[in-house]
Amino acid sequence: MSSDLPPPIATPRASEPEWLADGTPFSREFNDVYYSRDDGSAESRYVFLDHNRLAARWAALPDAPGTLFVIHETGFGTGLNFLLAWQLWQSVAPASARLVFRSLEAFPLQADALARALQRWPELEPFTRQLLGAWPALLPGLHTLEFDGGQVSLQLYIGDVREALEQYGADTHPELAVKADAWFLDGFAPARNPAMWDDAVMRRVAALSKPGTTLATFTVAAAVRAALATHGFTLARVPGFGRKRDMLTGVFGGETAPGPRPPTQTPWHLAAAAPRGDRRAIVIGAGIAGATCARALARRGWRVTVLEAHAAPATGASGNPQGMLFTQLPAADTPHGEFTLHSFLHALRYYAELFAGDSEGFSPCGMLQLHGPQDAAALARLAERFAAYPRLVRLVDAAQASALAGVPLAHGGLYLPASGWIVPPAACARALDHPLIETRPGWRASALSAEESGWRVQLDAGATLQASAVIVATAAAANELLGDDALPLSPLRGQITLLPRAALTPAPRCVVCAEGYVAPPHGERICCGASFVHGAGDFVPTAGEHCGNLQQLQEILPYFDAASIDVATLAGRVGYRASTPDRLPVAGPVPDIAAFREAYAGLQRNARLPIDRIGPYRRGLYVSAGHGSRGLTSAPLCAEAIAAAIAGEPSPLSQRLQRTPSPARFLIRRIIKGQLP
Repeated sequence: MSSDLPPPIATPRASEPEWLADGTPFSREFNDVYYSRDDGSAESRYVFLDHNRLAARWAALPDAPGTLFVIHETGFGTGLNFLLAWQLWQSVAPASARLVFRSLEAFPLQADALARALQRWPELEPFTRQLLGAWPALLPGLHTLEFDGGQVSLQLYIGDVREALEQYGADTHPELAVKADAWFLDGFAPARNPAMWDDAVMRRVAALSKPGTTLATFTVAAAVRAALATHGFTLARVPGFGRKRDMLTGVFGGETAPGPRPPTQTPWHLAAAAPRGDRRAIVIGAGIAGATCARALARRGWRVTVLEAHAAPATGASGNPQGMLFTQLPAADTPHGEFTLHSFLHALRYYAELFAGDSEGFSPCGMLQLHGPQDAAALARLAERFAAYPRLVRLVDAAQASALAGVPLAHGGLYLPASGWIVPPAACARALDHPLIETRPGWRASALSAEESGWRVQLDAGATLQASAVIVATAAAANELLGDDALPLSPLRGQITLLPRAALTPAPRCVVCAEGYVAPPHGERICCGASFVHGAGDFVPTAGEHCGNLQQLQEILPYFDAASIDVATLAGRVGYRASTPDRLPVAGPVPDIAAFREAYAGLQRNARLPIDRIGPYRRGLYVSAGHGSRGLTSAPLCAEAIAAAIAGEPSPLSQRLQRTPSPARFLIRRIIKGQLP
């Protein structure tokens, strides 16, 4: 590969571990075992579970919505600590409580090595199976895996320990970060992995702790003890496990923890505390953006009222009979690209859980993104960057693409084996099917007003509803409630064409796309499309857009004869997507425009000026819109980020990525350019 090309993205830095004669995995990088050869699970229980007093603390938790316990771990390794904590949580914690287990790993294991390392504990097999089923492609950044219907969440950061703790919010404005209730200080021994245990790391551990936070670790190294004590922990040496004479426990006093470090960037993406008032939310819009938000909140114990102006959910763009899980692989390591990839991976896990066992609603049949010869160089670069991730994407030639699709194709391209198609109305219906969600079709919201305890929603019929938090998820119509110039949202008309199954023989067995797309048959119809027409309008399919869709289909499938189809006989559907100038969604708290202008006026003189003020947002008001044609892919992760912010939980987005979909990003650009009056 030439030197001017970007480096391969996120190639896993851990090779396959060595395996000792007794089956214990051994790290080549650190010349040490992953767990005790005597009894790894007994050691983990003794050190981390027992000495953080988790059984007693969890049994004493209130059985009430909003009860949250957060564990931070340094060094995921084989995941044994997480599985044991999950097992204990399931047996003693109250049913309504939620566990967030945040771990980090710079040298992650591939799924096969993980399975081999954990197979010696059959009592953990139900938990191990679920972990392996959700195990992500090992791209850098924060991956959120949900278990037990959302009651247990694993947030795994793949990357360096300092970077991870920084992205959790340890360095600037740690008062806004969700603090740990307990720490598992794991990882290889300080003598073998000193970077995991130095003063800078312990300072960040303290910054992410609160009075009463406990810690446990197998090491009693003097440097570790000194650093933890300096940063506010009261420590005790206690008997260790097995052949280890001592181990360390601690409690954070909250008295000597360091204050925040001066920011290097203006923290405009950071919002103030979660909404005040009771745990009630209103979601406006019952398409995929609104439905995913409602589900994410309900899983956290919030009561949600979903208002839909039309007669049923999924009436807008989310009403298409099939939708594709598109993603665009980034050519360089940017926050934009990282957000896109993590949204895609999260969406795959989300729909697999949502449609578990239902192949009629979700088909991970694979997707071919075809490219012509003129794209060969760019494809080669992408293939090289993602060479370590064949489960995510691989480069195929025309013959290979034809074999995968089961139809003759003129070109090769990229094959995404885990992608596929979804029935969006079914996805919305399933997301809204929760005892804490009430959906009200035909209820149109006309205005919003802030109150001391939250927000009041005015309805067209004259009635009002009140809630602590409101999420606007009405695509390009969001500005009707938020203000005419709040967000740069533009409507895009999209018409799909529905062919009779007999009109396309043979039919592809995976999604195939180029300028347009075609999906495998669903029922007696084949879906292809879609048009892109800027601006608002009616919902009547046109013959011209049918012809355009058929021409795109012929370019994808050369054997298809578009001229043989009488467009007057075709069915279709029109929906309007909401697009933004940078083709990324707007998801998160809604900024106070006047307060932003005042707070960050200095950026007009110096765009790089680090103004140490968090963003002045409208407390309790959020938006999820601008998802464009990739809403099925981006909406689930955006929903989790919004729900976490509302519920006061750790975000599934690193601080680096919180800027990417932030509704305030366009406002900041206008301030910098002097475009605000």
